[in-house]
Amino acid sequence: MELKDRTKAMWQLINSATGKAQTENVNLELKVGDQITSNTTDITEGLNIHLISTVEKLSKHNIHSKSYRNLEINHCSNTVFIDPVSEDEVVNLSKNLKGKATAGYDDIPENLVKYCVYLIKKSLALIYNPSLNSGVFPDEWKVVKVKPLSKKCDRHEMNNHIPKQ
Repeated sequence: MELKDRTKAMWQLINSATGKAQTENVNLELKVGDQITSNTTDITEGLNIHLISTVEKLSKHNIHSKSYRNLEINHCSNTVFIDPVSEDEVVNLSKNLKGKATAGYDDIPENLVKYCVYLIKKSLALIYNPSLNSGVFPDEWKVVKVKPLSKKCDRHEMNNHIPKQ
């Protein structure tokens, strides 16, 4: 059994034993095209297409608006210099963590990082700095979960949902 599966199973047991069993929204239905579907892949693809097209429409609209006509774009060089991350910055940024018990792709709970930051600050700085210097980041750092948050209207219509991270 993989670490991820064991962690998930452990939290399911803990939540079940403490009466905090998570309820998943199995009734999620959304209108994709002309049909209402509960297929999560279809819903995900439909929302993705909808949100991208909405952003493209807004971008085109803003380009032609009067407020952008006199906008001057300052060009910069192709390189960017970022100062190395210090251990103190790692500690200060960890204070912004909410301290949730949930874990990310690394299976390390956020509250553990926040609690142990003084012990791992040097290691974290040694991980972050080569990525910042090289401009190469792990694929896991580039992933975000976006969930549709329904407004208080018809839940089946895509226009009645906003993306929530």
